[in-house]
Amino acid sequence: ILVVLIVGFIIGWGNIAPWLSGDNVDKIAQACASACTMQSVYDFCTKQRELKASDLPVDADGKAQKSITKSCNFFSTYKNKDGNTYGIEECLGLCDSVEPLQTCVELEGTLLTLTEEITDCSDTTTEIPSSDTTTTEICCKTIPE
Repeated sequence: ILVVLIVGFIIGWGNIAPWLSGDNVDKIAQACASACTMQSVYDFCTKQRELKASDLPVDADGKAQKSITKSCNFFSTYKNKDGNTYGIEECLGLCDSVEPLQTCVELEGTLLTLTEEITDCSDTTTEIPSSDTTTTEICCKTIPE
């Protein structure tokens, strides 16, 4: 115990906390807030970050997730299994310049260009609401069986 106390005071408790805790939500929230404040399009809209939390939703196979790797932009609207967000604030307007395909793919969807033949998602996919699509595009995601 004495060794842990000494190390904690020498390197700082903030550097030890991630080893003692199973989640890193505060660290990700701070990094995302900083990226938004600095108006860093890459750091907020594109850079992949691993969020660790005990209350993540189950994956497509119904297994509990221990972590999820996505961008701050994704996490700003992501909800845990109880329907709550992780306190990662949206950075309004920052990601508007990011290529639409990137955000649709980040949502695990496929960006389709609407034509006379393609007017909506197919029977095996569902439309994903996405602020990055235009009036001539739609983001579709495969429906899990």
